Amino acid sequence: MVLCVHINAFPGDERSVAAVGRFIREHATAKALILDARTHRGGGPREMNVLLSYLFEQEALLAYLDTPRRNLELECGPPGDVLMREGHGPEGIHRREHRVHPHTTESRLFGARVFYLVSSRTASAAEHLALALQRTERATLVGETTAGANHFACPQPLGDSLAVVLPVGRTLDPDTGKDWEGVGITPDILVPADQALEEVLQRLR
Repeated sequence: MVLCVHINAFPGDERSVAAVGRFIREHATAKALILDARTHRGGGPREMNVLLSYLFEQEALLAYLDTPRRNLELECGPPGDVLMREGHGPEGIHRREHRVHPHTTESRLFGARVFYLVSSRTASAAEHLALALQRTERATLVGETTAGANHFACPQPLGDSLAVVLPVGRTLDPDTGKDWEGVGITPDILVPADQALEEVLQRLR
């Protein structure tokens, strides 16, 4: 069975997180999983962590999230999650390590083939997931180079019901120390975004 899941965002609320886990458990017999993030505009790490726990057989480092320590005074650190623990960053930098921990009772998807569809609209947390899947070689990325929206941000009130969204840090590849701001992530298989799904289905036939 081939399972195709279209994802538009990771809102991070309890209902969405629970729905991801329930859906994956109910379809854990799939031999191939297609994650369609071509219109995914971002969000947080919670749904991502639930999804990844069903795909990795062993714990793995996925990415670093760095922010200047002075930004912590603004209560604007990296996206919070129990699976992001403090690491050792450069001087003056608060670093968190994003790691995946395998699910303890459901392992049927550990060996499934995984494809991740991307486009020039795939942004932010969806690019974070693209990096995680690509650098660990857990999925094949198919489509167009992503949007290049790396730097994470948080709102700061200005008064009079106004606020500014302030960039406070970046997500980076632990292997290269680079991020994808402004350049995006290049997929393993470059095809026009509207042909990405058919490309994968052809490869699965």
